[in-house]
Amino acid sequence: MAELNQFSTHKKMEDSSVGFSSTHLPLIFAGLLTVALFLGVSSCSKKGGTQLTGVSSQSSAPVAGSAAPPAAPAVAPALPPKKKVHKRRPATARYVNKTYGVSLSYPTKYSLNVGEKAQLSWPELGPVEMDFVKPGGKTLAALRLPENSYPETDFASGFMTVNVNNNLSAAECSQFAFPQASSKEAVTPSKVRIGSVDFEQVESLTGDARQADAKYYHVYQNDTCYEFTLGLGTTTSGVEDGITPVDREQVFSKLEKILGTVKIETKAPAVEASPASPKETPVSPVSWVAADYDSSTWGGSYGLNPARVMPRTASGFFMNVSQTKPVRAFSAMSMVMPVSMPITSVSNQFLAGLNAFTNP
Repeated sequence: MAELNQFSTHKKMEDSSVGFSSTHLPLIFAGLLTVALFLGVSSCSKKGGTQLTGVSSQSSAPVAGSAAPPAAPAVAPALPPKKKVHKRRPATARYVNKTYGVSLSYPTKYSLNVGEKAQLSWPELGPVEMDFVKPGGKTLAALRLPENSYPETDFASGFMTVNVNNNLSAAECSQFAFPQASSKEAVTPSKVRIGSVDFEQVESLTGDARQADAKYYHVYQNDTCYEFTLGLGTTTSGVEDGITPVDREQVFSKLEKILGTVKIETKAPAVEASPASPKETPVSPVSWVAADYDSSTWGGSYGLNPARVMPRTASGFFMNVSQTKPVRAFSAMSMVMPVSMPITSVSNQFLAGLNAFTNP
């Protein structure tokens, strides 16, 4: 019975070992194959890394006897693009006339004309005239407002002119040619101060419904009459449907601001050399030389008059001799000069050997 149990237990163990080996054998084989593949891949990757490292180290090392490869050019860092600087246009400009010493400032959006281009005209009424009482006026410059300053209105032009006239006196400069005074009412200029200048001012209207309205300003300086004309012109003689009249006060206000910048340089008057009066004429000291003998040959050459020179010279000589005789008498000279000398000289006497008296 015990042997039977032992046999059955041994039989079960054999059956279980046989069952394990037959059931798990494919799994064991697959695991071993997986491990083998993993080890093979790891060894290959290590060999490849080593080989690549060796190649890279060999390629980076310079070869003896060969030129070194050129260094790569340094690339400058890209600079940011420069921003465009937009210069702002100045709001005002300045007109200067050095000949007449007048200057003014005006907005740059206004147009400035000088010389012949400064001659302006009214819309449909002809040229803008000067308001001097005498001819001789000259237009130096003209400023004009932009034509689109007052859209959808009857505004046609707004301007300012600078005129001068040298043919007028101060009293005539304060007068105006027009508007002419009628018998009923007299046109009296009004005095106004705009900026730093005192003006004589009148206003003139031309055309229907004030189609041409101008204000004239006169000032007299530097012997010159300066005239500044502020003008406003409209396109129509009456108010039409759909057209709004321009605000005249607003237009003249802009023009008067420009007039307020006017500067007139006062020039110093030229000083003329006046002839000297008889009292201021310098008088030369009286000379002993005769005035009527200065033009003669001898006197003109030497400035002397023999008639007066000889007596003065002789008297001076004898005065000196008489004063020095006592000095010579007590001097240490061994010889004394002869008292008398022969009247005739050696070149004129006939016999030689004539001696002068030498005893004192």
